[in-house]
Amino acid sequence: MWASSQVLHKIHLRFAAEIATFASEHIWSRTQTVTQNEDGTVDVAFETTQLPEVQRWVLGQGHTVQVLEPQDLIDAVKSELAQMEKLYENA
Repeated sequence: MWASSQVLHKIHLRFAAEIATFASEHIWSRTQTVTQNEDGTVDVAFETTQLPEVQRWVLGQGHTVQVLEPQDLIDAVKSELAQMEKLYENA
């Protein structure tokens, strides 16, 4: 990833059970922690300065990844989804 910012963000993502193996084996950061949940989902937390890059990656994963924090990232993803929805209003 590219160094687009010096602000460190704590990222917390929840991965759907259908991609739990991928989520638990993939390494995003030396700081990451992985938690397997009873329902089969996997939580991954890490720190990064690359918020826009994480946003683009999350959007590319569709319904299989949910942002739990930070709120700035949640808001950015929701805003992008709303803009995308407008593209398909009349489709």
